[in-house]
Amino acid sequence: MKELIHFAHGNGFPALCYKQMLDRLEEEFDYCYIDKIGHDPLFPVSENWHNLVSEVIASVKKQADRPVIAVGHSLGGILSLLAAVEQPELFKAVIMLDSPLIGTFKSSMVRLAKALGIIDRVTPAFRTRSRRMYWKDHDQLMGYLKTRELFKTFTDVCLNDYITYGLKYKDDGYHLRFDRHIEYQIYRTIPHVIPNYEGKLLIPAALIYGDKSTVVGKMDVRYMKKYFNVTSHKTKGTHLFPMEHPEFVAKQIIKIVTGLYLNSTSGRKTSNN
Repeated sequence: MKELIHFAHGNGFPALCYKQMLDRLEEEFDYCYIDKIGHDPLFPVSENWHNLVSEVIASVKKQADRPVIAVGHSLGGILSLLAAVEQPELFKAVIMLDSPLIGTFKSSMVRLAKALGIIDRVTPAFRTRSRRMYWKDHDQLMGYLKTRELFKTFTDVCLNDYITYGLKYKDDGYHLRFDRHIEYQIYRTIPHVIPNYEGKLLIPAALIYGDKSTVVGKMDVRYMKKYFNVTSHKTKGTHLFPMEHPEFVAKQIIKIVTGLYLNSTSGRKTSNN
């Protein structure tokens, strides 16, 4: 039987925006995914992401008939690791893609920023609050995307996947599929309790981080190794390297899984839309 990957996406990017990476992984594994974290009314965004961790656990229980290899980008990687701490029997391993676990010092700064009401200034929340949500036609949409630093390093195919799976076309034009307010609330409730989980991860874990990432730093890498025994692997690219080098990242994931002595080969895919 093939190993089963459960994929959890980054904030603001529905799962199939990563289709190029997932298609390559499908050559070796079965996979399932959570489509839009935070959009299920049963799991509303809550402080320290506790409900979102529960949502990931529910997604695994619903779709997986065996323990999974959890792969997650940014938000999705953090949630997957915390889910594996809470219910390790559901998971074989966790592979995080540029997901920062923050230690005691950074956590105390996040807690203070929340208390002072300035958390929007130290996370992407401020920019998200005014994110554009609608474009009247394809030309207007492409003109907008080409001016945004966020998308300039995407491959052409990944940019098209973002348009296909990150937006929905209606009679009046293109609309974001990922609710802007939910994305905003996710950033505002970033966990300040990660140190509470130190030493509690019972399964293998790995981190792939970008050499140009501004999200994961050397301090974070050291912290994850010391307190969660996370092995780290540097790759080329920014925080969004899964959309910049999707096939290369998939190959790295396959290599890491092989290194964890898990059997690998390919198959079905399902979704909990």
